[in-house]
Amino acid sequence: LHPSQMTRSKTSTPLPLVNVAPYFFSQMVTEPNLEIVWPEDGAIVSPIFMLAKMNKPYVKDVADAICSTKIADIFNVGGKFPATAPGTQNFLKADQRLMFAGWDYLNSHDIEAELAQAEELFHQTSVV
Repeated sequence: LHPSQMTRSKTSTPLPLVNVAPYFFSQMVTEPNLEIVWPEDGAIVSPIFMLAKMNKPYVKDVADAICSTKIADIFNVGGKFPATAPGTQNFLKADQRLMFAGWDYLNSHDIEAELAQAEELFHQTSVV
């Protein structure tokens, strides 16, 4: 299910027992039978990627603005999207840590191959 479907109090389909949802959607939960659990080892951070045509003169200014601390703060505070941008203050509780592999790891590994391997392991161990 999409995270927005998990937060609804009335659904026509049975809900899964466990769902991984972005922090933003977890803050919309009003259903008393749903419990939001923050993983002890940290919530997974999924970076948002931006593709741009580098030969366009205006792209650098737009990209710099989108990647700025100011924009990160807007998404973080108002949108509840914790940011990994340097200098950004995430307004999370002390026990709400984030789990992020880091840009060095992401840039030096074949992430597509690692995801395929993880998916294969998941399917091998899943009980249907």
